[in-house]
Amino acid sequence: MSLSLFDIVGPVMIGPSSSHTAGAARIGFLAGKIAGTAAEQVTLYFHPVLMQTYTGHRTHAALIGGLLGYREDDLRLKTALQDAAQRGLTFDVQQVERSQLKFPAEVASGASGAADVHPNTMRLRIVTKEGTTIVNGISVGGGCIEITEIDGLAVQLDGNYPFLLVRAAAPFESGVARLLGAGQIIATYVGATAQGALACWVLREPAPQALLDAIASQPHVTAVRAVPALSNLQQIQAVPAFSNFAEFATLASDKGLAAAAADYEEQRTGKSAAEIRGIFRDILRVMREAVATGLENKLELLGGFCAGDDGAKMMAAYREGKTISGGILPLAIARALSVMEVNGSMGRVVATPTAGSAGVLPGVIFCLAESLKKTEDDLCDALLVAAAIGVCIANKASLSGAVGGCQGEIGVAAAITASAAAFLGGGDPEQCIQAAALTLKNLLGLICDPPAGPVEVPCIKRNAIGVAAALMAADMALAGIKSYIPPDEVVDALVDVQKLLPQQLKGSTIGGLGCTVTGQKMRLEWQLKLKQMS
Repeated sequence: MSLSLFDIVGPVMIGPSSSHTAGAARIGFLAGKIAGTAAEQVTLYFHPVLMQTYTGHRTHAALIGGLLGYREDDLRLKTALQDAAQRGLTFDVQQVERSQLKFPAEVASGASGAADVHPNTMRLRIVTKEGTTIVNGISVGGGCIEITEIDGLAVQLDGNYPFLLVRAAAPFESGVARLLGAGQIIATYVGATAQGALACWVLREPAPQALLDAIASQPHVTAVRAVPALSNLQQIQAVPAFSNFAEFATLASDKGLAAAAADYEEQRTGKSAAEIRGIFRDILRVMREAVATGLENKLELLGGFCAGDDGAKMMAAYREGKTISGGILPLAIARALSVMEVNGSMGRVVATPTAGSAGVLPGVIFCLAESLKKTEDDLCDALLVAAAIGVCIANKASLSGAVGGCQGEIGVAAAITASAAAFLGGGDPEQCIQAAALTLKNLLGLICDPPAGPVEVPCIKRNAIGVAAALMAADMALAGIKSYIPPDEVVDALVDVQKLLPQQLKGSTIGGLGCTVTGQKMRLEWQLKLKQMS
């Protein structure tokens, strides 16, 4: 399946982490629909790497909130644990070894990749009045997810399409498949579990109630679960309009950058260009609200390691003429910091492409809108360009810091922002793509090294570096400067560095800043705070 533009500039979410909060909420939401009835007790099993950061990223709260029916942009995620307690839902968290998070078939076969479990893997054991359901999910980055296992049945469900889960006491799937119709089925997963036969069908459209009733009346069928899609951005065209920089440049040279980007999403989903721009207008509104909230309030961050008003401090210094880096840069930094402070206090932000890098794009484009006198339509077009550039990168590289380091978060955020800045500055397709490449190549190797769990240190201030890199690269590209390494090969280099980067420097809290004396003190302070909170 191809990425949506809104997988890059989006989703709108409650902070602090797109992988560990937004993605977890989506996994929890789907798991709740799979279980079918209200959960009474839940055990959350996390990958060993995720165990180091889940508390600061509120992963457990997001999973429980999802089970309660809260989506990733629902402010009730802040109170999900209290809400669960009021409903009588209890939970606990356990660490499991990598081998326990593999698909059963992989464990049985001794597959060579059995140790290469995605670090953002989460397992839920959900107990309801009707029984126990086990769901494995992976948050792959930027809020995108994949359900990989249901009660031992290996599946690949990204939530982009509705799916039907049917349980039976004996083999049954052929009769149900005939009722569904071959033209409606995208994928089929069938297997046997301890509870009997289990089948899952990914569908093009939600099954109507009459069809669900007909399936439920089939011989041996004991339960039918209709699970909705996470959004209405289903892919309707198998081949995307472009998948890399070279293809995007060709299409953009004919149609223009923004039109080519809109054409990609229009062909992918069937949404009109007006509908696509309408979604980006809503995204701009959320971005503006986040900037204003951060600048106008001293926010209480989850970890409490940062003051919560650094954006306001930077803005004050700018207005008092105390900054030395020119006009736009300190102003953009102030706005970027303010967005990240909203993110760190579990406010509503837009992942661009992740929550940990959510400040870079709005920090820059709102400043350029003022200085270059750009309209709302211009900003929507800039978001289109940024998202298209991000698609070209994310088709190969990971956007998760836990998978590929912060080069996949701040690095990609700065790259897509540089392209948007070059576009607002009048750049042509080649210049906008070169701006992204120049940014990315200079941030290769950027590690993900939070000393403690919360998305605060160094994440918030690292957005400022992203702002500077983006503006620097945009200016170079607009001046006609090019990357000697072709842009698509720069993405190849990013993928290579992500693979070579050791796990200790990918969100583990162990390496980098995490190994410093102060970093170790921070980790102890955070553990003490957690005990006081419990």
